Amino acid sequence: MFAWVLERPHSTLGDPGPEREISERRLTDATDPHPHASPRSAPQPISVSGDLLLPVERLAHEKPLRCGPATTIRDVASLMSRRHQDAALVENGRVQGIVTDADLRDKVVAAGLSPEAPVGMIMSRPVITVPAGTPIHEAAAEMLVAGIRHLPVVDGDGRVVALVAADHFLTADESGPLALFRAVQHAADEDAVAAAAADLPALFCGLVDTGLEPATVSHILTIQHDAMTRRLIDLSVRRHGTPPVDFAWLALGSAARGELTLVSDQDNALAYAPTDDPAVESYFRQLARDVNRGLTACGFAADISGVLAQEQMWRHPMDEWVRIVERCLDVPNRSHLMRATIAFDLRQVAGELPLVPAVAGLMATAPQHSSFLAALAGTVTEIASPLGFRRRLAGAVDLKKRGLVPIVNLARYFTLSEGIVCSGTAERLEQLARSEVLHGETVEALRDAYATIARLRMVRHAELVRTGAQPSNVVDAESLPRLTRAGLLEALRVVRDAQCLLPPPLHGW
Repeated sequence: MFAWVLERPHSTLGDPGPEREISERRLTDATDPHPHASPRSAPQPISVSGDLLLPVERLAHEKPLRCGPATTIRDVASLMSRRHQDAALVENGRVQGIVTDADLRDKVVAAGLSPEAPVGMIMSRPVITVPAGTPIHEAAAEMLVAGIRHLPVVDGDGRVVALVAADHFLTADESGPLALFRAVQHAADEDAVAAAAADLPALFCGLVDTGLEPATVSHILTIQHDAMTRRLIDLSVRRHGTPPVDFAWLALGSAARGELTLVSDQDNALAYAPTDDPAVESYFRQLARDVNRGLTACGFAADISGVLAQEQMWRHPMDEWVRIVERCLDVPNRSHLMRATIAFDLRQVAGELPLVPAVAGLMATAPQHSSFLAALAGTVTEIASPLGFRRRLAGAVDLKKRGLVPIVNLARYFTLSEGIVCSGTAERLEQLARSEVLHGETVEALRDAYATIARLRMVRHAELVRTGAQPSNVVDAESLPRLTRAGLLEALRVVRDAQCLLPPPLHGW
């Protein structure tokens, strides 16, 4: 979620309305009741195989079959039969397509096509690939989303080094993230999606128990969140009919950055192609309501500030979204700054409308808007450090509000100040290191600090979930083990030092 957010204005996005005092409600919402942590149930952690973190090419035990597009169907079928493989790559200097046993059955036998025809006539394309080194769980999700059964793995030069099939994934994950993903994808209705999502807390605890890096845990949760969102959109479309124009469903905040946890609420928006037909707005209003309601049932609570696609201020035609971003940059008052800190972390989850490239182009002009950047700096510097006298740590500490959010906001500020547009905090820090905006040692210290605080936060969440309690971002520093407390103290000192790198906040704007 976001660090510095205003009370939601009563006016529309086009009219900023009266300035309001800064609200920190969205920083502390993790202490509110949350559907993922009902006191009525204390889930047993789902056992998660460490194999899911292995590179996907480890699943392939044989070299992929290859042929040219002019090779006859008969010869390819014979080769597949002799090698006991159900797919072959079609190449002509590079991969042009793939032919599978399903292609032979449906496009040759059933269609009565001559086996002497070139295989290029029946190959499936374009070919979806994943880079070598992609974790098994991520590659499996890619395959499921695309609805394919074979996935080529390519090296850094784009050469196929392995070909994995859907069956290869079956033994890698029987009850973990892949199983949950499949259950969501095949859910018959909204109740079935929610029933599958009920396993998310147990999965989270299992992932934490496995000792995964916080970034990996968040990435897996984000994949599940995206799958639920897409399935709920599909179900709404099935109910209301094909969308009348192209649209884009946008994840905002931690979902956009790939930094979800169990206490993350919904932050989303919707854009659609410009039109004068009022029925279009009515259609997308209903679709947004369906999806927001469904995600709430899945355990992702509605954002308390109303950053939801079902709300008019977060659902607009594409041209209006472009004007909104322009106003945020040109007139950085409190209302527009709130919108920028939300809308400038965005990622398209579903739909074909090309909104993100258009918005990203505008965001890249941020260095030309000095007043906007000066105001944005305040989202970092005005967050008080929990370190007390002599930089010591005592009492209750909100790990998110006082530890993670300053790093998230700092990374956003420095990348935008250089015209760098990307979403995740880790990617932003990497870009800052490459561009030498921040010293390499500073970036490394921030990475370590973020990982330390995020890990402690997730362990705390898992402990509470196991007891049926509500996850909280607050820890008692004095009750932490000595080494854990020392690590947290060092991380918070890094955060405090990094906050001093920014210019002082503006006043009177």
